[in-house]
Amino acid sequence: MGPNVAAKMKGITDGTSNTLMLGEVRAGVIPADRRGTWALGQAGASVLAWFGQTGDDNGPNVCSPWADDTFGGALTEADKDLMTRECMSDQFDSNDQKQATVRSTHPGGVNIGLADGSAHFISNEVDIGGLGQAVSSSNWKMSVWDTFIASADDQTIGKMPIQ
Repeated sequence: MGPNVAAKMKGITDGTSNTLMLGEVRAGVIPADRRGTWALGQAGASVLAWFGQTGDDNGPNVCSPWADDTFGGALTEADKDLMTRECMSDQFDSNDQKQATVRSTHPGGVNIGLADGSAHFISNEVDIGGLGQAVSSSNWKMSVWDTFIASADDQTIGKMPIQ
């Protein structure tokens, strides 16, 4: 699922109670940061995308310097410093506006909604596997987070990774 992409419930072959449908998106910490806004011309403002083990925005509240790709504008060093301290870093030198991960200010995790309509609190400590792994070998193993965000990988998450 993603912007301008249709999906049918029958396409969620892992089961609706095993598939993340939506998650919190923390609002930006400076006026120029559009994360958390409803619709301002870019996917990263309010759409979660490309945030599994094969990307660089892996897991809830990830605090990587290569995390969200949402901004694409000029920032002062003070803006960058504040965003980094708040764990809201962005690929500051990139004009890509294509991905964001689930973020909140709740201690320890984020609220998410599953495709079955249920809501849960998921821990920041959920197994996210490696960072930026290439899916090139037959023994590559999906993390719990990857399994949770995939809707048709023929795997289920087993125990809900909640806090």
